[in-house]
Amino acid sequence: MYMFACIARVICSPPFSINGSAEKGGTDARVVPLFPVDTSTLITPSEEFGTSCIDGGNYHFQVFPSPHLTDTDMKSDVLIYFQGGGACWDKLSYDMSLCSKTAGAQATTGLFCRNGSCNSKETNPYEDYTIIHVTYCSGDAHVGQTDRPEWSKRHNVTQRGAPNAQSAIRYITSQRVLMEQGVGKLAIMGCSAGSLGSQAWADEVLYEMDDIGFESSVVIPDSYAGVFPEGSESVTIKDFGACDTILLAEEPELQEKCRNEQVSGLSSETVSHY
Repeated sequence: MYMFACIARVICSPPFSINGSAEKGGTDARVVPLFPVDTSTLITPSEEFGTSCIDGGNYHFQVFPSPHLTDTDMKSDVLIYFQGGGACWDKLSYDMSLCSKTAGAQATTGLFCRNGSCNSKETNPYEDYTIIHVTYCSGDAHVGQTDRPEWSKRHNVTQRGAPNAQSAIRYITSQRVLMEQGVGKLAIMGCSAGSLGSQAWADEVLYEMDDIGFESSVVIPDSYAGVFPEGSESVTIKDFGACDTILLAEEPELQEKCRNEQVSGLSSETVSHY
């Protein structure tokens, strides 16, 4: 069983607990439909997931519930969005803070404007979706699982992008309301480092959501720095620890290629299943 632990301003109800938005509500913090629909809610995974920001701080992801989740006669649309925020691949990039080191919450603007809060200049096709915002503070494009003791004497530097993302995905796939109603449209999206994350995790998300059922799906990787020195991608993926994460756990041949620095990208290798 996966559990979620409390953080500040809590609404606690085991096995899930949340850092509420402005208003407290509901008796079961596991259930997204009981969250306030005009704002978002932060959720911190339990220690069982092994989540962490790069400097050892608490990780949380963000939920924007759809106002239609309680409508039993319609399927819910779901967007899983991977946040961007640079990358840290060595001590120099870490010292220069080339990656986000804290999990920042997203304001209800742009793609995340909600339920009539979009201004007259905003047209948001995802306004009524339930959005799982996979925040980013690991510096590893959402795929890492490794320790970096040599990077800092002040902090316990650890890259846990894979467990962080897995906790958010496991949360949304455990929602009873989705299991009962199914999902209409499923979108997987990300920008910058989140673009890489959306590509790497698309196969796993589609597999997990397939048990719930969805009518259609789309993967939209937005822009990122697409120019790398020749041969650097495979080394970086391995160095992040991605080879030994859940991303490749069911792919022994691909996992071995990854360990041998023969995988230059996870998206073409994994999403090919779909």
